[in-house]
Amino acid sequence: MVETLTNSSGSKPLIPRKALFGNPDRVSPQLSPDGKRLSFLAPVNGVLNVWVGPAETPDLANAVTQDTGRGIRSHSWSYNNDCLLYVQDQDGDGCLQSYTRGCSRAFRVCHADEAQ
Repeated sequence: MVETLTNSSGSKPLIPRKALFGNPDRVSPQLSPDGKRLSFLAPVNGVLNVWVGPAETPDLANAVTQDTGRGIRSHSWSYNNDCLLYVQDQDGDGCLQSYTRGCSRAFRVCHADEAQ
């Protein structure tokens, strides 16, 4: 439930900052290609991570990543249902890290002259 605050004049309710800028409960749902599993982003200790659970009972999902930094902002399934792919940068360096969960590959995409 979102509590409302009032502005200094007390006449109009304000939207709490957390409602606008806080992490969502769940976001970016992705159905696996075979339709059996559902993945989504949700916080673990306040940081967005990838969760996976049965498509029919998503409340049984478990976090499959353990990011503690900037969080994971996007993910997708591989075509064969075996891998989850997710992208993130490392501490704002401008380089994208592409990771896989359930597969043996991870790779870094960065051009040194483009990184900040």
